[in-house]
Amino acid sequence: MKPGDFVEAEVELVMFPAEAQTYYGPNAAFRKALENDADTWRLVRREAMGNRLQIRPRHCKVERNYPLVLSVDRNERAACTLSGGTGYVPVTFTGLRDYRQFRLLLDGEPLNQAVHGNDFWQTDYDPIRQEWRITYNLPRDGPGTSRLELRHGDSQRN
Repeated sequence: MKPGDFVEAEVELVMFPAEAQTYYGPNAAFRKALENDADTWRLVRREAMGNRLQIRPRHCKVERNYPLVLSVDRNERAACTLSGGTGYVPVTFTGLRDYRQFRLLLDGEPLNQAVHGNDFWQTDYDPIRQEWRITYNLPRDGPGTSRLELRHGDSQRN
């Protein structure tokens, strides 16, 4: 490299339990991976290979593949099919005029991971664009394809 040159990079830090006994979460597939490969490079490979998402968008645009970011259409609709994913996969929907009255359908069923009401999704406001985004974490262990659809309230407009 020469003076004035630069490198643009994105660094991801992945931290795993050093041994399976210290994992206390509910993910059986991850627990099994820890039992077989704790404290090895294989866990990182599992995450990298498993999170190569394949997305077929409908009524939305893929802004980023991982973490998955989908911008809704002008009618605030978003739908896609998703293959891949290990553990919980974050998906963010951007371009919303409001954050209220939305629900996410996963394979036709409302996603509900609530512990205390509506505590299983996150919203963020962009004051420059004056729009909202909603982020969910999708359970994605195992093969197959899932259908995602962001709906506004109970309406059928999506």
